[in-house]
Amino acid sequence: MSSKKEIKVVVQIKKRFVSVNSLYKARVMYVGGKPVPSTYKNPRAVEIEREIRDQLRAIDFSDYIDWLRETPGFKLHIQFIFKKNITNSDTSNYLKNLEDIWTRFVKEDLGIERYDDNLHVEISAVKSIIPKSSHEYACISLSESTFNMRLDQEDKPKRVFLGGTCSESTWREELIPELDNLGLEYFNPVVPSWTPECIEIENQEKNELCNTHLYIITPEMKGVYSIAEMVNSVWECLSKGSGFVWIGILDSEDKPWEPHQRKSLEATLRLIDSIAQGNSRVRAKFIKTPKEILT
Repeated sequence: MSSKKEIKVVVQIKKRFVSVNSLYKARVMYVGGKPVPSTYKNPRAVEIEREIRDQLRAIDFSDYIDWLRETPGFKLHIQFIFKKNITNSDTSNYLKNLEDIWTRFVKEDLGIERYDDNLHVEISAVKSIIPKSSHEYACISLSESTFNMRLDQEDKPKRVFLGGTCSESTWREELIPELDNLGLEYFNPVVPSWTPECIEIENQEKNELCNTHLYIITPEMKGVYSIAEMVNSVWECLSKGSGFVWIGILDSEDKPWEPHQRKSLEATLRLIDSIAQGNSRVRAKFIKTPKEILT
């Protein structure tokens, strides 16, 4: 193995990062004259990632490949140099964006298949304001972590938010007994009579009480909001480093999707996989029965 066990690189930030919640958006596409739910990445975010990955590709990391493959956990520290001050919230947004870009670069460009953000056991960021700086930069430092306790492994599903298709779908009724058998609490947002108070209760359950967001999408789906909602849940889960998101696309023989719909949903799952980068907090797949999402 190479003796080099720490990476330090500097990349120029040429454009302001977009908000994490704005990276992916939902839209309706028409295939064969029929509406199909779809998601797409913000074009500005695509351009920013390309610019930074091009800078990283110009650096020779060959001496670090073995170290990246074999090190059990990393400490990622990023120092930002800005020409003018930004809020702590914006700094956190920059950190998450750059962590995702670095992770995809190591995994895809350097070919380290095992590498994902779960290996970032310690993450930190600081900002320096230098008004006379010619440009804005990010100084990335990656070293081996000596922190041997993985708090994320102690985090377990406790209370499940049952999002996804409503309409005439009965998947919740089929899944709830399985949750009971596993001893998991749950919140079902579907109520016989909707009132303004219901949205307040649902928001509290989803944002504060439920640490697991479960979405099952079925052919009874009539809108695309659930698609946007589940992508947003994935981003929030990964940004916070806590909780879980389980996404199942129900594709049973008695209720199959139209070919153009299935193709769009396959693309959506690929997008979610690219966001999650193998993170065990997120699972997204086609399922034949509702209970398959639990395994």
